Amino acid sequence: QDGTSAPLSGRALLRRSVLSGMAVVAQHLPQFLHPYLERMLEMTHEGELLSSDDAAEQQMVARVLKHVAVGTPVRLTLPKVVAMFDLCVQGKNTEKAVTRLFGVFQEIIVACSPRDLVAHLEQMTTFFLSSLALRRRQCEALPAEEIGRIEERLIDALLAMVMKMNESQLSDFFAKLCDWKTGQCRSGAASAEAGENAGEVLATKVSFFHVLDELAGRLRSIFVPFFEHVFEDCRDELEGLFGAAAQANKTDASGPKPKKRRRKSKEATDAGGAADALQKLPDMGQRWQLELLRLVTSALHKCFQYDIRGNAIQSAVNSKFVSKARVELIRPSLVKQITLSELDADYVHTCVVPCIGQLAAAAGSDVLWKPLNNHILMNTRDPSAAVRLSSLKALKELFEVIGEEYLVLLPECLPFLSELLEDNNPDVEAQCRRTLKLAEDLSGEDLDTFL
Repeated sequence: QDGTSAPLSGRALLRRSVLSGMAVVAQHLPQFLHPYLERMLEMTHEGELLSSDDAAEQQMVARVLKHVAVGTPVRLTLPKVVAMFDLCVQGKNTEKAVTRLFGVFQEIIVACSPRDLVAHLEQMTTFFLSSLALRRRQCEALPAEEIGRIEERLIDALLAMVMKMNESQLSDFFAKLCDWKTGQCRSGAASAEAGENAGEVLATKVSFFHVLDELAGRLRSIFVPFFEHVFEDCRDELEGLFGAAAQANKTDASGPKPKKRRRKSKEATDAGGAADALQKLPDMGQRWQLELLRLVTSALHKCFQYDIRGNAIQSAVNSKFVSKARVELIRPSLVKQITLSELDADYVHTCVVPCIGQLAAAAGSDVLWKPLNNHILMNTRDPSAAVRLSSLKALKELFEVIGEEYLVLLPECLPFLSELLEDNNPDVEAQCRRTLKLAEDLSGEDLDTFL
C-alpha cells in the first residue's frame, strides 16, 4: 500500500479494536461503566466514529450503545444522554448525532422497568419536550428535510415511552405537551413582534401536530378522547390561511374603492386570499404551513376513523367523541380546504378528501350528511377546474365510504352532476362520469334518465 492509504487502514483497525473492547466490557461489566459513560457517548457521537461509512464499524458502535443502554442503570445513563443532546445539535453532523442519541434513548426506555419509568418519567418528559423545540431553534440553521427526519426519530422514541405509560401517566404527559405548545407559541409570538424570527410559532405548531398525528396513529381509539383538548385548535389551524386572507381583505377595504368588477363567490375570494397569504410567507414558511395543514388533517382523519363507538345523534349519555356539535364545528373549515386545490392539489386529494369521508362515517346520520353534501356540491360550481375536480373526488369518496345509505342524498346530487357532464375541463367530466358510475353500481339503476 502507498503512504496515504496505510495510515487510514491503521486508524480503521484501531477504531475496530477499541470498539470491540468497549462492546465486551459493556456486555459483561456494565455496572463498572458509569465513570466512562460520558466519554463513550462523546466518542460514538462525534468525530470519525460518527462520520464513518464503514457498515461493520457502525454495527459495532450500535452494539456498544445497546449494551450501555440495556445494562447500565437508568439513573446513571439518562443524565448523560440528556447532557449529550446540545453537543449533538451543535456538532457538524447534527442529523446523524441526534438520530443515534435518540436510538440510545429509545433503548433505555424499552429496557427500563415500570418502577424505573415512574421514577424517571418526569425527567424523560422534560428531555423530550426540550428536544422537540429543535425545529424552532434550528429552523434557520438546518435544512427543513433534515429537521423532519430528526423529528421523526425523536417521535419514535417518544412512542416507545408512551406505549409503557398507563392512562394517568398519558393524561399528564399530554397536558404537559399542550402546555409546551402554548408556551412556545407565546414566546414565538413575542419574538415576531420584536422583529426576530417570525417562523417560531409555525415551527412549534408543526412539531406539536406531528406528535399528535403519530400518537393518534399508534394509540387509535385509546387516543380519540384526547382530541377534546385540541379539537378547536385543529379547526383554527384549518382556518389559518383563510383568517389571514380575511384580515388582508379588511385592510384593503379601508382604502379607496376599486371599480366595479364581476362578483366572485365567497369561496373563490377566500381561496385567492389564502393563496396571497401563503405567498407572503418565506419559502420555509410556505412549506411548513402546507405541512401543518397536512398534519392537522391527517390527525383529524385518524380521530374520525377510530371513533367507532355509538352514533353521533344518540343521547348525551353516549361516549362517542364525534358528536353533532363537533361535526358542525369542523365541517365548514374542513370542506373549505377543497378550495386550496390550486395551491396544493395533492394535499386536497390525499388528505382532505379521505378526511371528509371519515367525518361522514363517524357522523353516521343523514341529518349531518346533508349540510356536508350541500357544501361540497356548491364547490362543484367553483370557477376553478381544480376545485371542481376535488369536489367531485370528495363526493365520490362519500359514496364509497358510506355506501348505499348515502343514496338518500343522490337526488340532490343529480342536477349538479348533470351540469358537470358538460364541463369544459376533460378531467372534471371524466371524474363526474366515474362518480355517476359508482352511484349507479350502488343503486342498481341507470341514472341517464334522471340527467
